[in-house]
Amino acid sequence: MTEEPEDSKDIVRSKVELDRQEQAEIDYQATYYQRSGPLPDADQMALYEKIVPGSAAKLFQMAEKEQEHRHSLDQRDSKIQERIALEEINLSQRGQWMAYSLNILGFGAGFFLIATGNAGGAGIVITTILANAGVFLGEKLSQRFLPKPSKEDPED
Repeated sequence: MTEEPEDSKDIVRSKVELDRQEQAEIDYQATYYQRSGPLPDADQMALYEKIVPGSAAKLFQMAEKEQEHRHSLDQRDSKIQERIALEEINLSQRGQWMAYSLNILGFGAGFFLIATGNAGGAGIVITTILANAGVFLGEKLSQRFLPKPSKEDPED
């Protein structure tokens, strides 16, 4: 149950108490702040140094070590990505040379079959080789002329 104020003094006291509560809430909201990063603000750093002499230097050393560590990880990742790219290029080149060699070998076999009088076998071998070449050229042309799907588009 709430009590009714009896006279005007009680009303004024209730008003003053309410104003103090509101002011406390406003003060709390005004002093809130958020910060991110490896080092505290200069004011906080000064307080750390005042409480524990030498702590500011230790905090700077800690931040420098963390930065060196992150840079070493970035360099390692960069080297790994470079090696992956080179290996993909080597793999692609190796595949192209193998396809070229197999096609030359297949054409040779087809011409040998024609020379020995087996035109049906030669037709099958040469048609298969031309189909492989068509697939390769079609893939290269589609990579060059068709737009690449963006990563944001969902795949069907």
